[in-house]
Amino acid sequence: MPSLVVDIIGMTYRYIFLLLHNTNAMFFARRSRTIGGFTGSENRRWLTSALTATMAKSQHLSEEVYLAMLSRGYQGEIKVLDNLASGGGTIYG
Repeated sequence: MPSLVVDIIGMTYRYIFLLLHNTNAMFFARRSRTIGGFTGSENRRWLTSALTATMAKSQHLSEEVYLAMLSRGYQGEIKVLDNLASGGGTIYG
């Protein structure tokens, strides 16, 4: 597999869990602040606004991640450090 595909899959995997965590927090916040039930139309209205807020947060986060990558020198290729050993054979080189 090309390294770019592996990098994209890894970032997507982490992002999906972040998105699920944020969505779960929104549902928990709603449940903890309400007493009683809701009608179907109220649930649909809340779900629409929650999805809109989630998409807005997602767009904002993706822009922040991209700008952070650019500020760290990203130019279309992800670079990793494979070898952290020093040339002298000791920790301090």
